[in-house]
Amino acid sequence: MTACHPIKSICQNLLELMYNILYNKIAMFDLSQIFSSKARTKILMTLFQQDQPIPLRHVAYLCEIPVYSVQCALKQLTREKIVFRKRDGRHLLFGLNKQNPNYSFLAGIFLFAVNFKVRARAENYSKRASSTLKFISSSREFFKKVKGY
Repeated sequence: MTACHPIKSICQNLLELMYNILYNKIAMFDLSQIFSSKARTKILMTLFQQDQPIPLRHVAYLCEIPVYSVQCALKQLTREKIVFRKRDGRHLLFGLNKQNPNYSFLAGIFLFAVNFKVRARAENYSKRASSTLKFISSSREFFKKVKGY
């Protein structure tokens, strides 16, 4: 029965997101623009996970995307006011614009994605740990027998 709980909560989160799309007047056109490429999605997710604005090269490094591609995407996201930029000395720092009307929805999507990955990894690690413990237990028994001879 406990195996159903993560799926149930994932479905609840998905339904909440769909409700927000329908009733909070978040246009699907806006969403398709926001998530128009894999690079933009990775960049937004990376910026969402940062506590403070970060430089362009850090974004590129964390996303594993060429700097020029990140630069182009950030330029467009800044124009759309999804991302803000500020100058810190000679560096330009980028962060998610929390004043954007779609920010709370984006945050919901990214939290959903992070929670889903964490649950999937936890389940995978749990299975691996279980099989490792079985192996350890059987090897312990084997060594006890070998020692006894």
